[in-house]
Amino acid sequence: MPQEKKASSENVAAYDVRIEEVEARYLAAIKGHVTLQDAFEKIPPMLKSAWKFAEKANLHPAEPVIILYRMNPEHSFEVEGSDIEAGPSVAERFYTKGALTCSMTPKGTVLTTQHKGDYENIFEAHAAIHRWCSINKREVEGNCWEVYYNCLGETEDLVTDIYYLLA
Repeated sequence: MPQEKKASSENVAAYDVRIEEVEARYLAAIKGHVTLQDAFEKIPPMLKSAWKFAEKANLHPAEPVIILYRMNPEHSFEVEGSDIEAGPSVAERFYTKGALTCSMTPKGTVLTTQHKGDYENIFEAHAAIHRWCSINKREVEGNCWEVYYNCLGETEDLVTDIYYLLA
Protein backbone atom coordinates (compact mmCIF):
# COMPACT_ATOMS: atom_id res chain seq x y z
CA MET A 1 0.00 0.00 0.00
CA PRO A 2 1.29 3.49 -0.74
CA GLN A 3 2.53 4.36 2.69
CA GLU A 4 4.38 7.40 3.87
CA LYS A 5 6.10 5.77 6.81
CA LYS A 6 9.80 6.46 7.15
CA ALA A 7 11.67 3.87 5.08
CA SER A 8 15.35 3.29 5.72
CA SER A 9 17.51 4.10 2.70
CA GLU A 10 19.24 0.73 3.10
CA ASN A 11 15.96 -1.19 2.75
CA VAL A 12 14.74 1.02 -0.11
CA ALA A 13 17.98 0.43 -2.02
CA ALA A 14 17.36 -3.33 -1.86
CA TYR A 15 14.47 -3.05 -4.35
CA ASP A 16 15.01 -3.44 -8.10
CA VAL A 17 12.88 -0.75 -9.77
CA ARG A 18 12.23 -1.34 -13.48
CA ILE A 19 10.39 0.29 -16.35
CA GLU A 20 7.95 -2.08 -18.10
CA GLU A 21 5.04 -2.01 -20.52
CA VAL A 22 1.92 -3.62 -19.05
CA GLU A 23 -1.49 -4.58 -20.35
CA ALA A 24 -4.66 -3.80 -18.45
CA ARG A 25 -6.01 -6.52 -16.13
CA TYR A 26 -9.62 -6.99 -15.09
CA LEU A 27 -10.61 -7.55 -11.51
CA ALA A 28 -13.88 -8.26 -9.75
CA ALA A 29 -13.62 -5.52 -7.18
CA ILE A 30 -15.31 -4.23 -4.11
CA LYS A 31 -14.84 -0.51 -3.57
CA GLY A 32 -13.84 0.97 -0.26
CA HIS A 33 -11.70 3.55 1.48
CA VAL A 34 -8.66 2.79 3.62
CA THR A 35 -6.20 4.77 5.66
CA LEU A 36 -2.75 3.89 6.82
CA GLN A 37 -4.21 3.04 10.22
CA ASP A 38 -6.96 0.67 9.07
CA ALA A 39 -5.76 -0.83 5.78
CA PHE A 40 -4.51 -4.11 7.29
CA GLU A 41 -7.87 -4.49 9.06
CA LYS A 42 -10.18 -3.57 6.15
CA ILE A 43 -8.50 -5.06 3.07
CA PRO A 44 -8.56 -8.83 3.90
CA PRO A 45 -12.35 -8.94 4.46
CA MET A 46 -12.88 -6.91 1.26
CA LEU A 47 -10.82 -9.44 -0.72
CA LYS A 48 -12.67 -12.40 0.80
CA SER A 49 -16.05 -10.81 0.02
CA ALA A 50 -15.02 -9.97 -3.54
CA TRP A 51 -13.86 -13.55 -4.10
CA LYS A 52 -17.14 -14.99 -2.75
CA PHE A 53 -19.28 -12.60 -4.83
CA ALA A 54 -17.21 -13.39 -7.94
CA GLU A 55 -17.65 -17.15 -7.40
CA LYS A 56 -21.41 -16.70 -6.90
CA ALA A 57 -21.60 -14.69 -10.12
CA ASN A 58 -19.69 -17.41 -12.04
CA LEU A 59 -16.86 -15.01 -12.90
CA HIS A 60 -14.19 -17.65 -12.18
CA PRO A 61 -12.03 -15.58 -9.83
CA ALA A 62 -8.34 -16.39 -9.82
CA GLU A 63 -5.07 -15.31 -8.34
CA PRO A 64 -3.49 -12.92 -8.34
CA VAL A 65 -5.65 -10.59 -6.30
CA ILE A 66 -5.26 -6.91 -7.02
CA ILE A 67 -5.68 -3.72 -5.04
CA LEU A 68 -6.00 -0.56 -7.09
CA TYR A 69 -5.40 2.66 -5.14
CA ARG A 70 -7.28 5.70 -6.51
CA MET A 71 -5.00 8.32 -5.01
CA ASN A 72 -5.93 11.97 -4.72
CA PRO A 73 -2.72 13.87 -5.55
CA GLU A 74 -3.88 16.72 -3.31
CA HIS A 75 -3.97 14.46 -0.22
CA SER A 76 -1.53 12.46 1.83
CA PHE A 77 -2.25 8.71 2.03
CA GLU A 78 -0.97 8.75 5.60
CA VAL A 79 -3.56 11.36 6.63
CA GLU A 80 -6.59 11.07 4.33
CA GLY A 81 -6.16 7.55 2.97
CA SER A 82 -7.29 6.38 -0.45
CA ASP A 83 -10.28 5.01 -2.27
CA ILE A 84 -9.49 1.45 -3.35
CA GLU A 85 -10.86 -1.28 -5.56
CA ALA A 86 -9.86 -4.73 -4.34
CA GLY A 87 -10.56 -8.21 -5.64
CA PRO A 88 -9.48 -11.25 -7.61
CA SER A 89 -8.41 -11.28 -11.24
CA VAL A 90 -11.04 -12.23 -13.81
CA ALA A 91 -10.53 -13.13 -17.46
CA GLU A 92 -12.94 -10.69 -19.04
CA ARG A 93 -14.99 -7.59 -18.56
CA PHE A 94 -18.42 -7.96 -16.92
CA TYR A 95 -21.32 -5.74 -15.99
CA THR A 96 -21.55 -4.68 -12.36
CA LYS A 97 -23.15 -7.45 -10.31
CA GLY A 98 -24.42 -6.44 -6.89
CA ALA A 99 -21.51 -5.30 -4.75
CA LEU A 100 -18.97 -6.22 -7.46
CA THR A 101 -17.60 -3.68 -9.87
CA CYS A 102 -15.64 -4.60 -12.98
CA SER A 103 -12.43 -2.67 -12.51
CA MET A 104 -9.30 -2.55 -14.60
CA THR A 105 -5.68 -1.68 -13.96
CA PRO A 106 -4.13 0.89 -16.27
CA LYS A 107 -2.29 -0.07 -19.44
CA GLY A 108 0.99 1.59 -20.36
CA THR A 109 4.52 2.32 -19.23
CA VAL A 110 5.00 1.69 -15.52
CA LEU A 111 7.60 1.64 -12.81
CA THR A 112 7.46 -1.62 -10.93
CA THR A 113 9.22 -3.46 -8.17
CA GLN A 114 8.58 -6.64 -6.23
CA HIS A 115 8.11 -7.03 -2.50
CA LYS A 116 8.69 -10.45 -0.93
CA GLY A 117 7.53 -11.55 2.47
CA ASP A 118 5.41 -9.94 5.16
CA TYR A 119 3.24 -6.98 4.17
CA GLU A 120 4.32 -4.99 7.23
CA ASN A 121 7.18 -3.33 5.32
CA ILE A 122 5.58 -3.12 1.88
CA PHE A 123 5.75 0.67 2.12
CA GLU A 124 9.50 0.34 1.49
CA ALA A 125 8.77 -0.94 -2.04
CA HIS A 126 6.64 2.15 -2.68
CA ALA A 127 9.39 4.35 -1.24
CA ALA A 128 11.90 2.70 -3.61
CA ILE A 129 9.78 3.69 -6.62
CA HIS A 130 9.47 7.28 -5.38
CA ARG A 131 13.21 7.42 -4.70
CA TRP A 132 13.90 6.14 -8.25
CA CYS A 133 11.67 8.94 -9.60
CA SER A 134 13.53 11.54 -7.57
CA ILE A 135 16.96 10.32 -8.72
CA ASN A 136 15.89 9.98 -12.38
CA LYS A 137 13.76 13.14 -12.49
CA ARG A 138 10.62 11.28 -13.57
CA GLU A 139 7.07 11.46 -12.27
CA VAL A 140 4.34 8.92 -11.72
CA GLU A 141 0.61 9.41 -11.87
CA GLY A 142 -1.17 9.30 -8.53
CA ASN A 143 -2.83 5.89 -8.90
CA CYS A 144 -0.94 2.72 -8.17
CA TRP A 145 -1.76 -0.95 -7.79
CA GLU A 146 -0.48 -4.01 -5.99
CA VAL A 147 -0.71 -7.52 -7.40
CA TYR A 148 -0.61 -10.22 -4.72
CA TYR A 149 0.61 -13.75 -5.47
CA ASN A 150 0.35 -16.60 -2.95
CA CYS A 151 -1.54 -14.26 -0.65
CA LEU A 152 -2.81 -17.19 1.41
CA GLY A 153 0.62 -18.78 1.72
CA GLU A 154 3.22 -18.66 4.42
CA THR A 155 4.94 -15.33 5.04
CA GLU A 156 8.11 -16.35 3.20
CA ASP A 157 6.03 -17.28 0.11
CA LEU A 158 4.25 -13.93 -0.17
CA VAL A 159 5.09 -12.01 -3.35
CA THR A 160 3.62 -8.63 -4.30
CA ASP A 161 4.30 -6.65 -7.46
CA ILE A 162 3.82 -2.88 -7.12
CA TYR A 163 3.05 -0.71 -10.16
CA TYR A 164 2.91 3.04 -10.81
CA LEU A 165 1.97 4.44 -14.21
CA LEU A 166 4.68 6.79 -15.46
CA ALA A 167 3.44 10.32 -16.18
